[in-house]
Amino acid sequence: MWQLLNGDKGIHWKFIVERAPWGGFYERLVKAIEDPLRKILGKALLTFEELSTILSEVEVIINHRPLTYVEDDPE
Repeated sequence: MWQLLNGDKGIHWKFIVERAPWGGFYERLVKAIEDPLRKILGKALLTFEELSTILSEVEVIINHRPLTYVEDDPE
């Protein structure tokens, strides 16, 4: 049905299989953002500017993580 509606508009969806091993990376990133936000914000209602500011700060924290394991012993 979706293809019939949007096939002529050049929209192509690519789905990740739910239990695919390569989807775990994305799930961990989402969880790394969702869990702290739920704990900090609870059920608070934010304005667009407040939410934008918080997500920008979270983005900085997530993007400053090391991409690989960092050894304690620099030899």
